[in-house]
Amino acid sequence: MLKRHLQYLALGILVSTNYGLASTLHVTNHNKKPVKVKIVAKEDSKAVTKMEIPAEQQSTFTVDTEHLNGKSVYSIKGDTNPFTPGGKCNDLNIEKDYKVTFKDDKAGTSCVAELIK
Repeated sequence: MLKRHLQYLALGILVSTNYGLASTLHVTNHNKKPVKVKIVAKEDSKAVTKMEIPAEQQSTFTVDTEHLNGKSVYSIKGDTNPFTPGGKCNDLNIEKDYKVTFKDDKAGTSCVAELIK
């Protein structure tokens, strides 16, 4: 009986630990247009999450291993226009939280990611 309870406890710890890996992103769009955001797992172009941040707005969301097909490193790209370059922040990790800012510049959109301590 006690052995069975310990097995369930160990399974619960494994499951909760696996789902506990998540990165919180605080995204700010400084553009006067909505920015289309695309999150892609490193080394797995099939693991893609897309969303849109309204013009001059902020949004907070999480990225976890489920979104990334089990991967832990990802990039975030944002653009306002398919004809101009989008800004991209690379090598973000789900074990860390970031403040991501998309800004309008002369060539398109730039991306700046700051680690939140």
